[in-house]
Amino acid sequence: MIAVPGPRWTAGRCGIAALGRRKLPQSTRKDDMMDSRTGSYTHLIGAFALMASIALTGCQTTGKISKAVPDRNSIEEKYTWDLSVMYGSAEAWEQDHGMVTAMVDQIAAFKGTCGQSSEELHRVLTLRAQIDIQLEKLYAYAAMRFHEDMRQSDTQALEQRAKTLATKYGEAISWLEPELIKIPQETLKSWLEAPNLTVYTHFIDNVVRSKEHILSEREEELLAMSAKATSAAGDTFSLLTNAELKLRTMKDRDGNEIEISPGVYGSKLYSKNRNERRDAYLGFMQSYLEIKNSLASTLAGSVERDWFYAKARGYQSCLEASLDAENLPVSVYHNLVKTVNDHLPLLHRFTAMKKKYLKLDELHAYDLYATLVELPK
Repeated sequence: MIAVPGPRWTAGRCGIAALGRRKLPQSTRKDDMMDSRTGSYTHLIGAFALMASIALTGCQTTGKISKAVPDRNSIEEKYTWDLSVMYGSAEAWEQDHGMVTAMVDQIAAFKGTCGQSSEELHRVLTLRAQIDIQLEKLYAYAAMRFHEDMRQSDTQALEQRAKTLATKYGEAISWLEPELIKIPQETLKSWLEAPNLTVYTHFIDNVVRSKEHILSEREEELLAMSAKATSAAGDTFSLLTNAELKLRTMKDRDGNEIEISPGVYGSKLYSKNRNERRDAYLGFMQSYLEIKNSLASTLAGSVERDWFYAKARGYQSCLEASLDAENLPVSVYHNLVKTVNDHLPLLHRFTAMKKKYLKLDELHAYDLYATLVELPK
């Protein structure tokens, strides 16, 4: 499933909360860049740390580019997404948008009813599930259209409309969890024995488990309302790195001048030609270094956003808030880090072996992916 800016994704804990966070497909201009909401910042921090210790020279060449990254409209249709399986026309998307909008208004009107009986609870949760499914489809289509080429204003507008609807949904359903935790647990337990409510057992259990972090109805509504505003840093990062990043160039082994796109960068890191690996790595990292101040600002905005929501919900850290969504104790994370650190000698042994096999005086970051064996084509 694709993460959309619904309640848990940004602030609240209902509705599309179940979708979690996942990478979105990217544009052809940045064909395999990580999504800005999942993991990209870690990639950049590591990249900048490595770049600080090496000289970024010799990776920018001049002359005519013989292999530039193609625009979306110049790619053969057979190599592009077929989104018609989701919506055959813009009118079909608009029709579903209108339908979901009406459903969102309907669920808002159910406020104050879910604790009345098991039948009322079933009606609310069933409608919630239907909205989740339809809204995810709407957003997935809009996001993939947007990521075909993030420079196009019409698809930018389409994705923003999907985000706005998801935020509206978060507001409309923000009352649900505060209402659920007011229902006596024994009552909820007996209701969940009904065949038509059993499927919602996991959702209810999660709500009860997290009750100390669920706020009042008005506070939940305010957090849901803040969703789009607090996503600005992530949106800016995505546009910077997917639409406005200045790609540098290098010469491949045949002497062709090529742009170092994420796809080229990824493939060249596995090259047995060290000059190719080095030029691709340094050139690609230089593209990011040129906008380092803007990227640092978006990172700061993202960190402040996460801390705002963690603090608002009574968590001790952003880490605790993030892991709690998956019912994981903080100790799992620390144990993972400890386990990795305890076994670093194995990694050091491997890198020493690679350095020896490649016959290098020094092992750099761009050497770490070099293959030691012939790979099947």
